[in-house]
Amino acid sequence: MNTRADVRRLLRADNVSLKMSTPPRKPQVLQAEKAMSLPTPDVLPIPDQVAAMRAEMSDLSELVVRLYKIVAGVRDNIAAYVPKPVEAAPTPSSSRSVKLVEYLSHDRWVTIDTLPRDTGLSAEQIKLKLQYLKSRDEVEIFRGQARLKAKPERPKRVHWKTAQKAAKDAAAKKAAAPRRRGRLARGESQAA
Repeated sequence: MNTRADVRRLLRADNVSLKMSTPPRKPQVLQAEKAMSLPTPDVLPIPDQVAAMRAEMSDLSELVVRLYKIVAGVRDNIAAYVPKPVEAAPTPSSSRSVKLVEYLSHDRWVTIDTLPRDTGLSAEQIKLKLQYLKSRDEVEIFRGQARLKAKPERPKRVHWKTAQKAAKDAAAKKAAAPRRRGRLARGESQAA
């Protein structure tokens, strides 16, 4: 309690007003003025209140119907929209050159002089990274500009069992193909 009193004293010294726990007193109105003043009608008559309530209810119900239509339309659009599956980004060949490769992929040809400013790497780091990427044949450098090379698509990897089965099927088809017999067929093949 003493600490509170000290805090209040300090606040009063700084002209900070405190919230009082008791409500402030209303100024006393003189009895004569109160007797002479006419009563003010603060309350609306009941028929007017009912009419106002009906008008508000009709406005609110109209808004609810409009919102329901909007929500139904949005729900139908969301249900019809099927997003494309997001492909996982391939892992970079070297974690050291990630920042430079990501920046180079945005533009076709990029001036090497602007790379330190745009990537936040030093000029020496850029030089080393470009040399590394060029040795891996991932970057083209021409007249002070660099760009990523297009990566050729790799053939799809096939399990060795599947490859054996495909080879057997191809051999069986070749063996099942009809052969020509006779001298004419042999002569045609030699002429060709």
